[in-house]
Amino acid sequence: MRENWLVVGLGLSGYWGARLVLERENPFSLTVCEGSPTLEKEAKARELKAMCENKGCHFEVIWAPEPKGWKGIDKILISPGVPYSLPWLKAAREMGVEVMGEMELAFRHTKAPVIAITGTNGKTTTTALLAHILNSAGLKAWAGGNIGDPLAHFVLSKEERDWIVLEVSSFQLEAISEFHPKVAMLLNIEEDHLDRYPSMAEYAEAKGKILINIEPQDRVVANSDDPLVMEIVKECPAALLTFGYSQTPPFPLMRIEGSRLIFKGERLKELAELTFQERINLSNLMAAVLGAYAVGLQPEVALSAIWDFQWQPHRVEVVHKKSGITFVDDSKATNPSAVKHALTALDSPIILLLGGRNKGFRFSPLLPVLAKKAKRVLIFGEAAKEIGEDLKRSKVELSLHSSMADAVKEAVKMAQPGDTVLLSPGCASFDEFGSYAERGEAFRALVKEMA
Repeated sequence: MRENWLVVGLGLSGYWGARLVLERENPFSLTVCEGSPTLEKEAKARELKAMCENKGCHFEVIWAPEPKGWKGIDKILISPGVPYSLPWLKAAREMGVEVMGEMELAFRHTKAPVIAITGTNGKTTTTALLAHILNSAGLKAWAGGNIGDPLAHFVLSKEERDWIVLEVSSFQLEAISEFHPKVAMLLNIEEDHLDRYPSMAEYAEAKGKILINIEPQDRVVANSDDPLVMEIVKECPAALLTFGYSQTPPFPLMRIEGSRLIFKGERLKELAELTFQERINLSNLMAAVLGAYAVGLQPEVALSAIWDFQWQPHRVEVVHKKSGITFVDDSKATNPSAVKHALTALDSPIILLLGGRNKGFRFSPLLPVLAKKAKRVLIFGEAAKEIGEDLKRSKVELSLHSSMADAVKEAVKMAQPGDTVLLSPGCASFDEFGSYAERGEAFRALVKEMA
């Protein structure tokens, strides 16, 4: 049966989702809805139109945030940036229209088993690290999803893999129904995306959807230190593989005990044997090793594969050293929980650069860790006054700056040998920059120029 499809969003997910609809679903008509035209999106629309004409399929593009109606539409495919809870999508579902995300559709056309990784922080690093471990051990793994390359693109490539390792966001999980990973991994659930979710409970609920189709023969990797994660997995029928720092029973399967990495109660590695990046990514490392264990690799084999892994940039990355001062780029830290992680991971006195565009967070929870780890906090960007107000009770000296460049200039001026200048903004980048990566590269260039 040929159906009428509506694709909402023409970014990477929307484009490859539309391609998948055309090549695997054989629609009667394809309508694409996108908020506003750009040269790139207009080119994609023309390409989709040409494909439709070749297949005898009617094509239409609507340059608007949403269609005026969905009369005659059978199925709607949404991009992750389109909330599943929008009133018009809810109304469409009530009228019997199936609404799904690109990842859900692509999964229905996937042959290889899936490892799905979600969490507020660390999921990109863990996804890339786990795929590296599997490939190093001779298993063919593809990594993608929220990490950059949509699953629909992989499906259309017709490549063969033993495992698909997917970074999965809460946005993607909102719109699933049949999505069923053989290994589901929950790293942490902390405050984030409160500009999209009315409450932490609803954010956690979206994350928890990763388990809706889990069966007893599957595996679940979970952070035993995170109460929200453990609440979500407590009724899970699958075998539970836990990691964490707990020093009291019940001990996680993999944990840190003093200076050692422990697996099933036995020493696996001395932390002194690990590199700087491995030590500051211990939670991600433990999760990835357990993910590999879930598919049959022993932890010793997984750890032996890490030595040549290229760690993701802009995540507590040392970008410059000069006159005994270390400059660290953690631009990917776009929420206060990630800032706390970076502060905790570093040992030296820290000059912290904080700011950008706030995503609805309060920064006062950082006060205790700032008191222990920071010698100065330089707050910049659109949210500077708001953050400054949140931190006004801090015993650490604060200063407000109009831009990141001004904050960097002040940090370089005041830093002393032994200090670490840390960019860990806790905010989105969009007041000054197009992405967190652009912000991180700007920081790297500024410190090399000024230091």
